[in-house]
Amino acid sequence: MTAAPQAPADVPVRAPLSLPQAFLVAFDSGDEGGPFGNRYFNTQVLRLTGALDVEALQQALDDLVQRHEALRTVVVRGGAEPYQEVRPAPPVRLVTSTLGDVPADDRHRRAEEFAVEVEAGTLEVDDLPLLRAHLGRFDETDAVLVLIAHHVATDGWSLRVLARDLSLLYARRTGEAVELPGAPSYRDFTVHQLGQTAGERVERSRAYWARKLDGARMLAVPMDRPRSAGGAKVTSTYRYVLDPDLARAVGRFAAKERSSTFIVLMAAYAALLRQRTGNPDVVTPTITAGRNEPEFENTVGAFFNFIPLRIDLSDCLTWRDVVARTRATCLEAQNHEIPFAEIVPLAPELMSTFAADDLAVGAMQVFQNPFQRTGRFGSAVSYTEMRERQVFQEVSSHIPDGVLWTLEVAPAGMVGQLKFNRSQFDTDTIAGLVEELQATLRAIVTTPDAPLPGV
Repeated sequence: MTAAPQAPADVPVRAPLSLPQAFLVAFDSGDEGGPFGNRYFNTQVLRLTGALDVEALQQALDDLVQRHEALRTVVVRGGAEPYQEVRPAPPVRLVTSTLGDVPADDRHRRAEEFAVEVEAGTLEVDDLPLLRAHLGRFDETDAVLVLIAHHVATDGWSLRVLARDLSLLYARRTGEAVELPGAPSYRDFTVHQLGQTAGERVERSRAYWARKLDGARMLAVPMDRPRSAGGAKVTSTYRYVLDPDLARAVGRFAAKERSSTFIVLMAAYAALLRQRTGNPDVVTPTITAGRNEPEFENTVGAFFNFIPLRIDLSDCLTWRDVVARTRATCLEAQNHEIPFAEIVPLAPELMSTFAADDLAVGAMQVFQNPFQRTGRFGSAVSYTEMRERQVFQEVSSHIPDGVLWTLEVAPAGMVGQLKFNRSQFDTDTIAGLVEELQATLRAIVTTPDAPLPGV
């Protein structure tokens, strides 16, 4: 593949949309609640230890924007043909705050609270660069760095790339000799992806999805209040930590069943949906990294993919049956993965549930990516990603619709969060869903051959 030349910092460069960008445009309702709204962003939180040079941090942030074109790219909508345009960008806004005299034992929670405060803000999709930084300082050697990046320019994987590259660029700005890995531009990915929309493999995958999703509709859970009741959209995040013993048991069971942690988690969620709705034809989306080509693993941008899993539980008698059926479905989907924008036309009824007044489709994503959670900003500063956050967020970043489950497999266990619209769901309902998922997981790993409830 021949890489596109890096877009100059002072000249706009136009390119066609990638398929993930086209997917976001298709969901654009023109209001602030959609994927181009000012609360549709991702967050990376880093705890920094050591004597930080704030001027070098500012320079490294600006270098980061120059390295990754997606952070200075606008998706231009409204015309006959939407497109992406790489534009000049001013320096990254770095806001520094003093967190006060907080005892050492209380600093982790205060760091979480600081992140929550930052996430209550906004980020306009056309206000380049699509990256903001907030530095909260306990003292000269203890700080929290919160990076906010718009979702049209980033995904979960991108956040880890940003943290790693920022640390390397900071080291370079403080005089150290460092080597950054090669990173093709997001435009390179777009050209590559659009060149992969035909061929024997793609046609086989299209045929698979047309068969698999014939007559399928996304399964959803009832809301506490219908959309027609009105109310401003306010997205909250309910956070939880899986019981450590349960998390370890899930890992052991997955290995024994020749499955992955993701498959066992998805099996539990499929069983939950069946139990909640009474429908054994479980059609539910999962979000994948969408990075099937190794050459783009260091590129920042919207790569994520939306894959509908149709898990037929009608003849499953035990929990083990549910896991086996889920495993088969997930492996099929993985082998036939194509961009969601290519799947939707093959299944005309699939998305109809989103129009229901009182139902919410829930997507699940599980993070098991290969990045280190710790590192160094040069020789003087170390960092740790704050992934095991537990502070409930009354106001968090938006999701386009429905509810979003996120589980992360961490070294110490598993942490999760469930995003929801407070105008549609009560917090008690969300807590009940989380408790039911954990109870289902526990049943799967402790009594896999027990009959399913109601069977």
